[in-house]
Formats: sequence, structure tokens, C-alpha cells
Amino acid sequence: FTLICTTGRRVACCVAALLILSFSSLSVKAVREAVCDFFMNIFSDHTEIIADSEIENSYPHSIDEEYHISSLPNGFKQVDYDKMENSIIITYFKDDDYIFFEQYTKDAYLSNYDNEQSTFESYKDENGQEYLVHNTDHDHTFIWDNGKYIFEICSNLDKRSVLELCESTKIK
Repeated sequence: FTLICTTGRRVACCVAALLILSFSSLSVKAVREAVCDFFMNIFSDHTEIIADSEIENSYPHSIDEEYHISSLPNGFKQVDYDKMENSIIITYFKDDDYIFFEQYTKDAYLSNYDNEQSTFESYKDENGQEYLVHNTDHDHTFIWDNGKYIFEICSNLDKRSVLELCESTKIK
């Protein structure tokens, strides 16, 4: 009888330890949801998106090749250009319409998005490029990894037009 009680206690302790480890792992930053080569840390009021840190060492740590939107819609004018060692941010405006184009190195990429009244989805175009798409009632943000850099295009144009901007992104 003492052998059965001891074995039962050991099994109960192991099960309890596994449950505690499983539940506590959810609070660890390293446990996150992977979507389109990005990790999403979902909090109560915002979502944090970072690049896959396991493979970032094989990518550039500075902007060596500068990209641009090759088919910018008519009437849009560049109003701001900021280039740093590991990022480029370009802003275009046409009246009330806007396009924000951003290029990052993998180790520099980190974005936060409000969870209220917005959605995330993944999308793959006909060329096989995967996008993480953040939709709100006033704009769409497409985020993707081209194999070297992370890109973001945010605009209040319709979703199809923003996708066309992403597909037209080329090396300058």
C-alpha cells in the first residue's frame, strides 16, 4: 500500500509541475505566435511585432541597399525622408491621402499596434510573397520580409492599391 501511495504522489507531483510550467511559459516573452516570419506578442491593449531573432544574424545590420516604391500613384509628393543606419522612413502625401514607406534591418524592426478596432491577417500574393496585414477603419498596413529587409507600407488608400504599392517595391 505504501508503494502505491508513493507512486501516486510522484505522478501527481509530476502532473502539477508540468501544469505549472505550461501556464507560466505563457508569460515568457520567448513564447509567442509566429506569423509570416514575424513574432506577435499580444497584450491586452496592443500587439508587438518583431522579426524572427533566430535568423537575424545572417541578414544585414545596416541599410546597404535602399528600396523605393517604383509605381507611386499620380499626384503623390514626397514630404519627408529619414535615413538612419538601420532604417529608412519616407512619407508621401496627396491632399488627404498618405503613404508611409519604411525599410528596416531585421535587428532594428519592432512595431506596436493598437488592438482596439483593428484586425490582423496574413496574405500571400500570386508571387508567393507573404504579408502580415493590419487593418483599421481608416488605413491598411502591409508588413513583409523580402529575405534581407523588413518593409512596411501604411496608407489610407484601398487595400488593393496598398498591395500594388508593396508589389512595386524595388531597389533604387
